[in-house]
Amino acid sequence: MRFTLLRLPLTLGTAALLAAGCSGSDGDDDTGVVDPGPTPVATTVTITSGPIDLISIGDTATITATVQDQNGQGIPNPSLNFASSNVAVVAVSPAGVVSARGEGSASLSASVGAARDSLIATVVVTELIEGTTADFISLSAGEERLFDLDLPAAESGERRALEIFLNGDNGNADLLVRRGSDPTDTEFDCASVASTSVEYCIIPNPAEGEWRVAVEAVEASTGLSIRTRLVPSTLLQDGEAIEVASDLDFRLFDFVVPGGATASGGTAAAVAAPTLDGMKAGAGEGHIARLASADRRPAAMSSAEATVPGAELAPGDPALGGSTFGGSGDVDLIGASAGFLSNSVPLECSSATDGTLEACTAENPTPGAWQFALLPAAPFADVSFLVDFDEGGNLEGLATGSLTIRTVVESSSGGAPDYPADPSLAGFEFEIRPAGQAEAVATATTDSTGMARVALLSGTYDVVETHDDGLTDVTGPVTELVVPGGRNVDLAWVNRQLAPGSGGGKAPVAILNASPMSIFADDGNRSEVRLFGGNSSDPEGGALTFEWSAPNGTFIGETDSEFARVTFPGGTDEVITLTVTDEEGVQGVAEVEIESGFTVVPSFNIEIIQTTPITDPDLQAALDLAEARWEAIINDEVRDVNFAPIAIPADDCFDGQPRLDTVVDDLLVWVDYKPIDGPGGIVVEGDVCILRGEGFDPMTPIAGFMRFDSDDFESASTEMLHQVFLHQMAHIIGVTSRQWGRLNLLENRTCPLELCEPTSTPTADTRFIGAAGSRAYRALGAAADAHVPVENVGSVVERDRHWRESVFGAELMTPFLNDGGPNPLSILTIESLRDIGYRFLNAWQADDYSLPGAAPSPGIGIRAIETFDLGDDRGSGPLYAVGADGTMTLIREGR
Repeated sequence: MRFTLLRLPLTLGTAALLAAGCSGSDGDDDTGVVDPGPTPVATTVTITSGPIDLISIGDTATITATVQDQNGQGIPNPSLNFASSNVAVVAVSPAGVVSARGEGSASLSASVGAARDSLIATVVVTELIEGTTADFISLSAGEERLFDLDLPAAESGERRALEIFLNGDNGNADLLVRRGSDPTDTEFDCASVASTSVEYCIIPNPAEGEWRVAVEAVEASTGLSIRTRLVPSTLLQDGEAIEVASDLDFRLFDFVVPGGATASGGTAAAVAAPTLDGMKAGAGEGHIARLASADRRPAAMSSAEATVPGAELAPGDPALGGSTFGGSGDVDLIGASAGFLSNSVPLECSSATDGTLEACTAENPTPGAWQFALLPAAPFADVSFLVDFDEGGNLEGLATGSLTIRTVVESSSGGAPDYPADPSLAGFEFEIRPAGQAEAVATATTDSTGMARVALLSGTYDVVETHDDGLTDVTGPVTELVVPGGRNVDLAWVNRQLAPGSGGGKAPVAILNASPMSIFADDGNRSEVRLFGGNSSDPEGGALTFEWSAPNGTFIGETDSEFARVTFPGGTDEVITLTVTDEEGVQGVAEVEIESGFTVVPSFNIEIIQTTPITDPDLQAALDLAEARWEAIINDEVRDVNFAPIAIPADDCFDGQPRLDTVVDDLLVWVDYKPIDGPGGIVVEGDVCILRGEGFDPMTPIAGFMRFDSDDFESASTEMLHQVFLHQMAHIIGVTSRQWGRLNLLENRTCPLELCEPTSTPTADTRFIGAAGSRAYRALGAAADAHVPVENVGSVVERDRHWRESVFGAELMTPFLNDGGPNPLSILTIESLRDIGYRFLNAWQADDYSLPGAAPSPGIGIRAIETFDLGDDRGSGPLYAVGADGTMTLIREGR
């Protein structure tokens, strides 16, 4: 830009004006600089943020304010000073951030010099109403929420307990309770600090007035709620029995062991409460939530062999015991001497067998207040509870004995059975009832040798057999059978078979096994299926004849034997029917639908990266064979994933994992085979680490890892190592709770959201409900509408990711493998992959496999005795999902 100097002639007028401008009379000095006027002074401070109401300790808010000068003009970026009149209630930072520290109110001010403004900040504690549940959304890690609970006075003679139950969807939140003031980490009346957000406190005989409840988030927790209620508690005398008519929750009983504090009133002040640090060290070792979900019996026991737990009492030592008996349903029993029960008070007495027969004893019990609780493992009714104390340890009412029943089968006229040549002695069921009562306290079922055994409290019982399939009882009911404490009683039972044609008339049961049941056609466009009907049976013990049919099929060989083979056109469906006929002409029928296709697609590629090199050639061969087997089964070509822009850092999925920044096609498996912790402990672990997410179809796994402790496999055969590799690789391919839960393929999960803890309660009947897997299960002989039983007992990593051991026996994907025996990879496992997204599966790779017996009834399974435990084979690393757009999401953190 160009500037032009404007020159004017100097006249008298302009000279006068210039002279006036230099006089300084209008505020200019004689230097010619213009005076800006008076300096702005802060005279008014106005807080613009509204009232501050905080509801949780740790909650924050921010104060905002404006400042004006003496002329009413705003002062930009003023330097404000903030203060609180009560820092025990709220504190305020130099930046104006307000933090809640305790209940109450405080005046907060903002000032600049003498100018100031103020407002009131309040911290209000939510009031809980006894008998109701209060829901609140979430707490972030380190955040605390306070609640008030005002209890009314107890009525004259009333005994009660205060139950406070915290429940959350996930995370880890602790529960602390104190009367009259805020609980702290060292001052409380009850604290429950398990490693989940499920916490209990039960306080006996709570005093009236204000109680303060604190919820502290150790980890971020969502879906939190608190239930409070007053539960009646009954003080029992020595030897007194009381009947509980019915209960869906729990019942409390107090007892005073002579020589210490009484339980006549007040809180448990007479019993020293453990410190919070001490309880944190033992959290999860024994508490209400754990008992409710504990294994219901040892792995090697059948339901008929489950024993009633009891202490080994030394003669002459004091002993305390509680027992339940009679009624119906399933009840558990616990007891503790701390004066209250919580998630963090160790249980000194517990019993959790099936049914209503429970007995727990404590040697040298702590004098003073004890509390027992009856917990429903299932709804129960008309159950009696007895408490017994003896200074000499003689607890006659709690002594246990055992009843052994031996069953013999004879012909209808007596003597050796006429048919079949080797009759089954298994499945004879007996009900044991207290003498003269209608309700059974135990049920015993015979095994293959004809024996059944059950533990009983000492007493007198009636025994009745309920099995009537083509048999006539010779012995009839046995009444008033005496079972002494500590003694075994034998009972012989004789059954006689009905002769053929004698009018039994029971229909035979047809069970059809088909393998494979969904296949690709060969070059001749024909599909072939192998069939087996040998699991069929006649309830009357007679011989069966077989007949197979398929409308569009061509049978290879016979159609009237246990075994059959049929072919039919590829790309079509076929219904195969098995009809079995007994000696009286009565028939039973089973059907299965077979699907067939012949699409050819590219093969599936598994990339193995050994983080610890394998030097044993037999071990390498076992790993190569497992890789080749799965690549032969899966024919899908899924989209590659490039990890260069979104690298997975080293050691993220597991310690020793290399950095991942390359392209993965189709599945990457890291293998780590080295000593870990010596024999026992960790045997094998691993799982999916990265999944395909939004935008991918199918959304199958991308990468996972397998870690093996070489010390546990030193004596294992090459075949056993191959089976273990095959099993673990299946988890990474997608046979796992991480993939099943993500796709909503599990019904009645034991570990919701896969945040499984030892306290997670096993459900009545966990099932895999995928359509293809369920269809394969039915083809193996299950009921027409059955879904696949999933392991729901044992350690938390056995559950929700294996087929149920008690149903499938030696199948490859149960939590136990047979060392030295076959572990068949069934059509069920292969077909279940279809439900998680794989489309093209070569079912010819399925091993011959049949269910060990007839289709199971619903319920918690009992683990068979096997020799190689893969129950703890889940890893503890994080889980990611990678979208087709390259974004990566953390689904869950590592543990």
